[in-house]
Amino acid sequence: ESTLTPWEDYNQRTSIWDIISDDFQIVSKTHDKDIIKRNGGTSPHSGYVYKNSGCMYLFSTGSIYPHEQLITPFIAYTWRYHNGDFNASAKAIYSDGFGARLEKKLKVKQIEPKINIDRVQFPIEIFSQEIQQYIIESSETLGLSIDYMGCAFLWSLSVCIGNSFIVEIKPGWRETATLWLAVVGKPGIGKTPSLNQIIFPLQKLNIRKQKEFQKSYAKYVEYERLDKDAKKYAEEIIKPKSEQFIVGDITLEALIDLHETNPNCIGVFKDELAGWFKDMNKYRAGSDLEFWLSSWNGQSISLNRKTSKSAFVDKPFIPVIGGIQPDIFEQFATGANKENGFIDRILISYPELSVDKYNTNVMNYDILSWYENFLIRLKESLAKNFFITDEKGEILPQVARFS
Repeated sequence: ESTLTPWEDYNQRTSIWDIISDDFQIVSKTHDKDIIKRNGGTSPHSGYVYKNSGCMYLFSTGSIYPHEQLITPFIAYTWRYHNGDFNASAKAIYSDGFGARLEKKLKVKQIEPKINIDRVQFPIEIFSQEIQQYIIESSETLGLSIDYMGCAFLWSLSVCIGNSFIVEIKPGWRETATLWLAVVGKPGIGKTPSLNQIIFPLQKLNIRKQKEFQKSYAKYVEYERLDKDAKKYAEEIIKPKSEQFIVGDITLEALIDLHETNPNCIGVFKDELAGWFKDMNKYRAGSDLEFWLSSWNGQSISLNRKTSKSAFVDKPFIPVIGGIQPDIFEQFATGANKENGFIDRILISYPELSVDKYNTNVMNYDILSWYENFLIRLKESLAKNFFITDEKGEILPQVARFS
C-alpha cells in the first residue's frame, strides 16, 4: 500500500480545535471560515480557521503558534507539545498509532519444525516463516504453548478478514472465515498468556479505537449541551461511531448495536470461555443460543425494541476464542448443546502440556516489533482495501475460489 505518513494521518483524523480550544474562541462565522480570537487578546480577532482545509491562519504574534502561515493540526500539535520539534512530534504520534506501520524486514531463520511423535501438534508450518519464527521464539523464551498460539493466530486472521472475503469451495457452496475456538487446559497451564502473545497487537489497536471514540463522544455531548446561539460560535460536532472491534464481557443487545456500527467484524475474546456458555441463556432462555447458532451460519440478525432504536445486522461475523478448563468444558459438551450442533461449531485445542521451568532465554525486540506492526498493517489494509459496500450499504465480499 502507499505509505501514509503519521502527520498526514494525524491531520485527517484530528481537528485543529483538539489542540487550540484552550487558547482561542470563535467570535463570528462566514461561509468559508471561522473568525477566531485569542483568549486574553485585545484585538477584535486573531485569525481564521478555514472550513475546507481545517487549517488555522493567525495574524497575532501573541501565541505559541507561528503567525502568517497555514497551521495544520500536526503543526499546532508540534508547537504546543514539542516546542516546534517536528522530529520529536512525528515519533510521538507514530507511537500513538498514526500513519501506516513501517514494514521492517525480519531476518528469517531457517526453521525445521520439531515434531513430537507422541501427540498431534498444531501444524504451524501452514504459516509463513516469519510467523513460525515468532511462535517458536515465544515458546522457547516465554514457555508458551505452540498449540494455543496457533489457534490464536487463526482467530486473529478471522478478525482481520471479517466480511471482506468469502471462500467458494464450488458453485453454490460458500463459507465465511468465522471461527469459534476453545483452548482447553488445566489452571496455570498458560492459556491466557499464550493467547495474549498473539492477539496483543489487535488489542492495542482496539484500545486506541475506544479511546478515540470516548474523546470524540465527550466532545459531541459537550456540543449538544450548548444552546442554539452558542452553537453558532462553536465547532460543529457530528455524533461519532465506535470503531471497537474486539469485546469481552458484553450483553447481546450491546453486541448487536456495536456490530451494526462495525459491519465487517466483532471479535469476542474471553479469558474464561465458561462465562460465554453460562451467559448463553442468562436473560432469555433459548433466544441467546439461537442467536449464536444463526450468527455462526451468517444469517441476518435483528433486535426489535419497544422503547429505543432497533438494530439490524445483515451479515453477522463474530469469531470467538477463549480458554476453559477440561472438566467445565465437559459439563457443557453434553445434552442439548451436543444435539443442536452448538458444540460441533467449536474448534477445540486440548494439548497435553506441563508447566515449564523458568528459563533465561530472551526474545529479540525486533521480532516483537515486527509482529506488532505486521498484524496491525494486515487488519487496517484489509479493512481499507477489501471491505466494500454498494450504494445501499450492502456488503460485497471478495470471493476466493478453490482451484
